[in-house]
Amino acid sequence: AALPYQSLRASNVDATRHVLVLAFRAKASLLYVSTLGFLDVEHPETYDVQTTSLPTKSGYAQSKYVSEMLVLAAKHDLGLQAYVFRPGVICGHSVSGASNRKDAVSFLLQGLIAEAVVSTDGRSPLPQWLNLTPVDYVADAIVRLSLSRTKHPEQQWPYHLCARKSISLQKLCNWIRDLGYCLEEVSPETFCARARKVGEDHPFFPLRSQLAHPSESTRAKAGAPRSELSAAAVRKAGTQLSSDLSQGGLKLSLSFLLQPKK
Repeated sequence: AALPYQSLRASNVDATRHVLVLAFRAKASLLYVSTLGFLDVEHPETYDVQTTSLPTKSGYAQSKYVSEMLVLAAKHDLGLQAYVFRPGVICGHSVSGASNRKDAVSFLLQGLIAEAVVSTDGRSPLPQWLNLTPVDYVADAIVRLSLSRTKHPEQQWPYHLCARKSISLQKLCNWIRDLGYCLEEVSPETFCARARKVGEDHPFFPLRSQLAHPSESTRAKAGAPRSELSAAAVRKAGTQLSSDLSQGGLKLSLSFLLQPKK
């Protein structure tokens, strides 16, 4: 997520263009996994995306936005049957805790525990609200919705796959403390100073540019893009899984992330 757009253009934008060509040649439907990362809080489940804040988003989110626009152009202008899934921030499996050890959320959790400090002040560079969805819910939802797509051949809106409620940074840290880990509350200045000093082997190292200085903005709003239609569709498709991270799920995730590497 820290890479600029140009570094991700080949893997996201150009690769999507190649997949579109393949879909047309094979006369196949396309199931495209996008992201909620380029949308603002409370953005509706619609293909009409507001781009005012796009320049402030990560290079990853920008590249996925451009990729999705290619898919939608093929869908609306050229008649490709395409279905768009927009996952939010994905966290560990609700049963095994397994996750991508090298994504931003994993680095954040591992870094907090390694450094044993946090700043939940409004000027902290850490996100004040996190919308975290277990990976098994996202995978199950995509599979079930994909298998039921013949019942909805003309999907009129993208599927937003995210948690029903965001969790505050304060609550997440309290959960971590309840699980037996030390997290000392420090000022934003102290937290940032420590983040700037971490070495290359520290989990915070890939996030240093985001954590280097206190935030100048006010606290971010709680919430996520709207997902009522998508949540109803997932339930109708038969999922029994929860879209929300629980404290038990966090415990499993931390156990997975902190286990010795083989």
